[in-house]
Amino acid sequence: LAGEELAIVTGEAGTTRDILSSELSCGKVLLRLSDTAGVRETAAEAESIGVCRALGAMERASLILLVFDGSRPLCAEDEALARRASAAPGMLIPVLNKSDLPALLSASDLAALCGTEPSVLSAATGAGVADLRSRIENLFLSGQENIDAEPLLCSGRQYSAALRAAEHLSAAVSALEAGLP
Repeated sequence: LAGEELAIVTGEAGTTRDILSSELSCGKVLLRLSDTAGVRETAAEAESIGVCRALGAMERASLILLVFDGSRPLCAEDEALARRASAAPGMLIPVLNKSDLPALLSASDLAALCGTEPSVLSAATGAGVADLRSRIENLFLSGQENIDAEPLLCSGRQYSAALRAAEHLSAAVSALEAGLP
């Protein structure tokens, strides 16, 4: 989705342990995409910390792309995560990945679990990625009254600068409230 390989991807579970972020454009919508550790029970300390961070990021996200492996059936952990994501404040798009492999999870089963139709794609081949990008753009633009207006922030650099400015303003307010000069 980011258009480049940001993480080391292998068949081994638990390799992504931290949050990897990248800015990307979906049409007229600029997003900060965060890829997190998979949410599962684990005894590994680093992976466990990654799972906690992933759950925290999900609670703060405006949009949750909940990715399921279509080449394997749902497990209890998948179902629990889907319920948690459905209850989170952000918009939810379930994603059924690995459409290039024999399916053991159907889109209709995933839709029933998450309460909304999934986007079906193959990260390996890129099939369905353009449709997901379009769906994301439509989600964010559907509530806007004037989508033809020029964007306020039109590049990733401007967006990053605005985020840093907001962080500094928040720190300044906290300092003032604490009575610091």
